[in-house]
Amino acid sequence: IRIPENQWDIVLQDKQSTLPTQLDLALVIDTTGSMGDELDYLKAEIDSIAASVHRMFPNVDQRFSLITYRDQGDEYVCRTFAFTGSLSEFRRNLDAQSAGGGGDFPEAIDVALHSAANLTWRTSNTARVMFLVGDAPPHREGAASAVAAINELRQKGVRVFPVGASGV
Repeated sequence: IRIPENQWDIVLQDKQSTLPTQLDLALVIDTTGSMGDELDYLKAEIDSIAASVHRMFPNVDQRFSLITYRDQGDEYVCRTFAFTGSLSEFRRNLDAQSAGGGGDFPEAIDVALHSAANLTWRTSNTARVMFLVGDAPPHREGAASAVAAINELRQKGVRVFPVGASGV
């Protein structure tokens, strides 16, 4: 089959798209020892990130959630902070986090993804976005669980953006 054109324009008459009026943004962050620089960067830049989103979409009601994870045997495996409309509350939660633990390459990313899937995501007219910031995969035995959680997020309409850190 030969298709002579690489670009196709499809016009739907009388159809108009509108931006969502709400944004649910979750940050899921690996906080093992190797992630110290990335965690510090997010702490320093979160206000600027939120301000940029607000400038681009001033009429969008924003909520933020934070999930931090490490690994089995560390000080904690996963910490979940529910969605809040208060940037200052979100920032306090983020500022209270520190990097530590780890030691082996894979981490408990599957636990964090399930925690994200269980957040109270708004459904009507909401952009649902999650940034997954890390530098290691799940343990082999947690890989299927991680994929299942990602599928659950996808079914809820959550856009997952992985951000590879520490040279990954």
